[in-house]
Amino acid sequence: MTVVISDMPILLDLEHSQMMVKVLDLPIDFAVCDALYETEIQGSVQEILLGQRLRIETLNEDELLHATALRRSCCSISVSDSFALALGERRGWPLLVGGRHLHAEGRKRGIECRDLPWLIGELKWNGTAAAHLLAMLERLASRCRCALPRGELDRLRATIGGSRSD
Repeated sequence: MTVVISDMPILLDLEHSQMMVKVLDLPIDFAVCDALYETEIQGSVQEILLGQRLRIETLNEDELLHATALRRSCCSISVSDSFALALGERRGWPLLVGGRHLHAEGRKRGIECRDLPWLIGELKWNGTAAAHLLAMLERLASRCRCALPRGELDRLRATIGGSRSD
C-alpha cells in the first residue's frame, strides 16, 4: 500500500516527535509529491527522508491538470495540497494528513484520509513499545503548533498508557 504524506504539518509533527524513522520503517510505502518535497522539505527532515523509504512522486500531465483545477476550485488548500489530492484521487492512494482543510477536501472527494492517531496505531500494531509511543506523544504535546488537538493527544496517551505491556 502507498500512502501519500500530503502536507507539511504532518511532517513537522513526525519530525518533532522523533517518529520519522520509525514511521518510515513501517511496512507501508510512503510518498510525497515533488511540489511538497521541493518547496517545503528541508534540513534534517530532508536528510532523514532521503535515507529512508520515502518516494518522491511526479504528477503526470493529467494529474497536474487535475491538481490545477482542484487548486482553483478550493482556495483553502495550498498548491502542494492540491498535488497530494490529485495523487490520491487519480492513483487511489490514501492521504496522511495533518491539516483540517485538506482532510475535509479529501473526504469530500471520497479519498481515504488517515491521520496521526492512525499512524500511532500502525506503530503500536507493528511492535513499537508503549514506552516509546508515550515518549513520542510527550514530544508531540510539547510542540506549540501540533496538528493534533490536545484532547486527541490526551486520549492517545491514555489508551497507550492503559495498555502498557512493557
